[in-house]
Amino acid sequence: MCARTDGSNKNNSGGDSDKTTNTVYYHHTELPPIQHDEVKEAAASSAAAPAVYSGPDTLAILTAHQRNALHMIHDAIDKFQTSNYYKILFRTTQPAHVISIISVATVASLLYSSEKNQWSSSPFTILLYLAAFSVHCGSQFWMTFISGLSLYFNLPRHVFGSVQKVLFPKYFGLNSFLSALILISFNRFSHQWDTATVIQEILLFTCFMIELTIRLYAVPPLLQLITAKTEMELTAGVGQEVGFHDLGPLKSCPHYLAVHSSFRRVHLYVAIGNILSLVCTALHLQYIAQYCVFIY
Repeated sequence: MCARTDGSNKNNSGGDSDKTTNTVYYHHTELPPIQHDEVKEAAASSAAAPAVYSGPDTLAILTAHQRNALHMIHDAIDKFQTSNYYKILFRTTQPAHVISIISVATVASLLYSSEKNQWSSSPFTILLYLAAFSVHCGSQFWMTFISGLSLYFNLPRHVFGSVQKVLFPKYFGLNSFLSALILISFNRFSHQWDTATVIQEILLFTCFMIELTIRLYAVPPLLQLITAKTEMELTAGVGQEVGFHDLGPLKSCPHYLAVHSSFRRVHLYVAIGNILSLVCTALHLQYIAQYCVFIY
């Protein structure tokens, strides 16, 4: 510890003044000496180390290519939607008739093909059957009991409608395709034509026809009704409620009530068809658990 004393004496002609002494104490702390050699070595090593170039980011490049590809696909889809071919295919019922006839004819020809035994017992057939049935059953359960209820009670009604407009075509399109695969593959390795097998064939064919009919004939008008309802509700300032339906000023609008009634009717048809296809899937699942058809 070191101390410093500050003093000052003042002599005046009128008399002697007192001496004032101020003492300030400092704690003396010795700092460690700077190691100049270590500092020089660290600076030299950092300067001598070359910059490592790891090359372009692979993930960023793949993401950019994926984004460009998606933009090209979206541009092509938008261009196709403005053409006359799109209006004929998706705004008239004739293409739906053609698709349904071709689908039923293709499934029927594969079911009663004379070349059934060429790949009927192959592991690929059983793998295709089990994979298609698993995905079909899982998508039905998720869409009916998890996704629909969760989104309805947690999203604004207009947002929920926008999600349904995207999911409905994909859901019924995928399920109708999977139902066809299940029916064809099950028919290929079903060697025993007993009553239980015939019933399962009828159930699977019924499930396929229900989902195909909903996709071709019920989903397009349902999407149009959702779009019309949403536009009128946005104009009236309603549709943002969560978990319930409030018509607001549209209660006295005859046009909106007619559109809403048509929407509820078509949506009811879709719901009934979905429940019937769920019943067919559940009965076939019970058949698998009882007979273990994939073992034979």
